[in-house]
Amino acid sequence: MTLPKPILAIAGSFLLLSPTSADACIIFTPAKLEQIRQADVVFTGDIVSYDILEHDGPFFPTETGLITVKVRSTIKGTLPPAVRLTWYNSTFELPSDLLAFRPAILAATYGGSDYPRGPNLPDAGNPSTDNLILFQPPCSSEFILPHSSAGEEVVRRVLNGGSATFTDLGASTSKVRTVELKAIRRSESPHGVFSGVLAVAFAFLTAGLAMVWRKRRKHPA
Repeated sequence: MTLPKPILAIAGSFLLLSPTSADACIIFTPAKLEQIRQADVVFTGDIVSYDILEHDGPFFPTETGLITVKVRSTIKGTLPPAVRLTWYNSTFELPSDLLAFRPAILAATYGGSDYPRGPNLPDAGNPSTDNLILFQPPCSSEFILPHSSAGEEVVRRVLNGGSATFTDLGASTSKVRTVELKAIRRSESPHGVFSGVLAVAFAFLTAGLAMVWRKRRKHPA
């Protein structure tokens, strides 16, 4: 069944106002290992916590992920023993659970003007370890990679201009240890409730308009 243009227009308008539409991607683009050269720091470490902060926006709340990592060693750049990475997921939305490799190879960049900034977060463009953002190419995967000694050497080679793929990291699936971290939501927003109510109201409105349209087609005036 093809809905009439007015109903489709209403649906499109709602999607434009959706809280995730600004970050959502229509087509997922597979990442390439060579993209890791764009990162400011590359290191190995253990992810110890995962938080989600919810900020008030002009219409809907926005979410920011915070990933705390205990640093094991650095491959590129210099880092303190522990760092906090800000995560703006560039695909659809932040997951409620983070299945992380332990240990992992991670890549991060310093904050820039092209990233949205939430309250109580460092200013953009500050090259500081307090302002690190988990590296994730647009509409692609975040760079949290399984660690192995061979994989670490592959990453070093790629950073020095060599070529390789993710399969070359050499981490056997049976030997990779993972840990599932459930997100801790550290703030709440009244806009979150408003967003849910608006979504339900929109569903009822669209269903009602569709029913009226079908009745009019069956019983034209």
